[in-house]
Amino acid sequence: MSRSLAVLLLCCAPMAARAGEVPKEYRATVAKGLAWLAQEQHQDGHWEGWGGTYPVALTALAGMALRLEGSTVHEGAYSKNLRRAVDWLLDRTPKQPRYDGLIGDPENPTETGRYMFGHALALEFLSGVYGDVQDVKLRKRLQDALERGVKFAVEAQSSAGGWFYSSKIDAGDKQDEGVVTVFVLAGLREARNAGIAVKRETLKKGFDYLQQSTAPNGGVNYMLSPRGAANEGGRPTITAAALFLRLDTNNPREPLVDKHLEFCKERIPLADIEKSAELTHYFFAKAMCRLGDDGFAKILPDVPAKKRLTWSGYRAALFDQLKTSQQKDGSWTSRGLGLGPVLVTSINLITLQQDLQAAPLGPR
Repeated sequence: MSRSLAVLLLCCAPMAARAGEVPKEYRATVAKGLAWLAQEQHQDGHWEGWGGTYPVALTALAGMALRLEGSTVHEGAYSKNLRRAVDWLLDRTPKQPRYDGLIGDPENPTETGRYMFGHALALEFLSGVYGDVQDVKLRKRLQDALERGVKFAVEAQSSAGGWFYSSKIDAGDKQDEGVVTVFVLAGLREARNAGIAVKRETLKKGFDYLQQSTAPNGGVNYMLSPRGAANEGGRPTITAAALFLRLDTNNPREPLVDKHLEFCKERIPLADIEKSAELTHYFFAKAMCRLGDDGFAKILPDVPAKKRLTWSGYRAALFDQLKTSQQKDGSWTSRGLGLGPVLVTSINLITLQQDLQAAPLGPR
């Protein structure tokens, strides 16, 4: 990346798009990506990675990308795709004691022992769909699946407050880690926003876990030490996710927001975005979009203006890179995610459509 582009990023270069719009110069990129993603859906409604891997997680992610375009299960260009995805996920909610409420398939070799990723993403996707549904029967099916899904997530939480790749019933109560924890918290938050009851205690324990996992430099660690303290220098992806989750409370005075933001500013190489992981920007774009062009200064007012981050500057650098790296067929290949183009294409499309779900940052 050129020096001039790095300067453009750190200053307020392009004018911000109006709320609710994908910037005009990226709309064709998004449209092409969505069309490719819809074509990759299997006839029964699911998406999957290479070799049939992680179908629940990828179906939820692909569904979220299509839903952001504005379609619902009832209308829109991708309504049929969304309805098939919803039906496929609802058919994977086993009513057996050990896994009652799980949205997933513990018998699938690629999900056995790692089903909490798919469960968390399915909670997030189906909760978003729930508010759009008019069909009474489908709404009842969704409500039942979400209520049971929340219950399963609550019971899967470790006593320390985090989550692991599988429920504590399978993994034991001493297993938890940061990546799964941020995904589950995002799913529970979306369920609560949809009107599904989620205990405050569960959310608080999850946020407390992330706080306890935070190193002195503001970075969130992958896992707590055996003594229950942060013992690393922090991971950019988990820290960006924690930052977004705290900003999403609409209270920028949330503990650690300033420290997480400082860490992300230093550790996510915005001047060389191509070296960062897609999943890092999946979360950091959510946080930066929420901050807008003025939020950084509200949280870190002592940082000189030329070194402040803005959504419009960050978006220009990231979106330009995504636009130029898109394949001719509309997909993307991954620099680090090894499950195939459905995963990285879904992630990039959600990132590119952040403006469609932007919400202003509350007063500080």
